[in-house]
Amino acid sequence: MALVNESTDILFMQSDIDTISSLEITWDLNVKKSKVMHIGDTNGRFDYTIFNKFGTVSLAKRNLEKDLGVNFQNDLKWNAQVNFSSGKANKFWELFLKILNL
Repeated sequence: MALVNESTDILFMQSDIDTISSLEITWDLNVKKSKVMHIGDTNGRFDYTIFNKFGTVSLAKRNLEKDLGVNFQNDLKWNAQVNFSSGKANKFWELFLKILNL
């Protein structure tokens, strides 16, 4: 994760991605799992690329990403996480009531 404020930051970020992707063959990096989330309204939404043995690929852009059971949104709101957690709790509650025959 990196904070990108200026156009030079974009170049540094792309340089870091290029460095990682140059090790793709050694690490067997899965490009399909590599994603970009642009956070905030003032973000420039730069299109980052990664290269592998098949060529250069643009990284997928995500508005919502789940990591370690927590939903992260690009607008930093919690509604997706709250909806997921409350839905899971409601399913458990329904199962609990069904077991008790209520």
